[in-house]
Amino acid sequence: MISPDSIRENPENPRIIWKQKEMQQLLESIDQSGIIVPLIVYPDDSGYRLLDGARRLRCARRLNLKKVPANVIAKPTPVQNILQMFHIHNVREDWELIETAKKLDVLLQDEAFKGKGAKEIARLAGLTLSTVNRCKELLSLDQSHQRLILDTYQRLEKGEAIGEETKLTEDFFIESKRAISSINRFLKEVSRDYDEKKLLDKFVEKRKRGTFSNVIEIGRTIPKIVGASRKGASREKVINTVRRLIEEPDFTIEEAYQIAALPILASVDIEKTCADLIEELAHLRQFRKKELEGRKQELVKILKELRSSIEETLGEIE
Repeated sequence: MISPDSIRENPENPRIIWKQKEMQQLLESIDQSGIIVPLIVYPDDSGYRLLDGARRLRCARRLNLKKVPANVIAKPTPVQNILQMFHIHNVREDWELIETAKKLDVLLQDEAFKGKGAKEIARLAGLTLSTVNRCKELLSLDQSHQRLILDTYQRLEKGEAIGEETKLTEDFFIESKRAISSINRFLKEVSRDYDEKKLLDKFVEKRKRGTFSNVIEIGRTIPKIVGASRKGASREKVINTVRRLIEEPDFTIEEAYQIAALPILASVDIEKTCADLIEELAHLRQFRKKELEGRKQELVKILKELRSSIEETLGEIE
């Protein structure tokens, strides 16, 4: 049991964002039941340095607790410091991804991590491969865009109401980078006019307006629009539509998809469906009439409707 005043907070702690609702709940819990899980500290100068328990320590100070339970461990190196916090939090969801990314960036500068692939980094840091890859995506962002993510959380922490359709979260930027990657790869006519930062700035403005309200649409539908020209859509139409999507503040992803991608992608889906149906009909013809007796009337009706629809469609497109 040691005094909270003898504990200094850890500058290597990834936590940047303090969620006030959760902090209040923890404060009330500690006020009623005390600190159940001890803090983890190590000797530092004349006192202790915190390794785990930043929220508990802040609550203890707010409640003017004279003593808090703590497990004292040996002083780690700076890299061990971060790694131990990663391992401690490996089974928790306490940190936002941007916080983890910021500290992973420190580790990646260390000799022990240089030249290592994502799998090895994940193993050394005690993180999942998915987390490492997503963190690296965030670290590849311009500092101004990383700051926007942190600003979003800090505004929420202050109680500011931000609609789900306008939040500048990690997922928004990761999905946006996926969309931009498809533009850079397949639409050179567009990408030569915009670098990644400029495109992200355009996406951010549309997100703030609520035009890019669906994060998943950004990362999945925009690449479909971009790729439609490789399926047979007019390349000129795709290019012009993507330019509109970038420049026009209220032009939505759904509108762009309807104009440039839906007709050709729908035809591709129909081709596959028809190919599957032909195979199923060939299989059906192997049965004898009496084996189909119980469903023959309904089957004949729908097949005739299908034939009529096919003939009508052929008349329209031939």
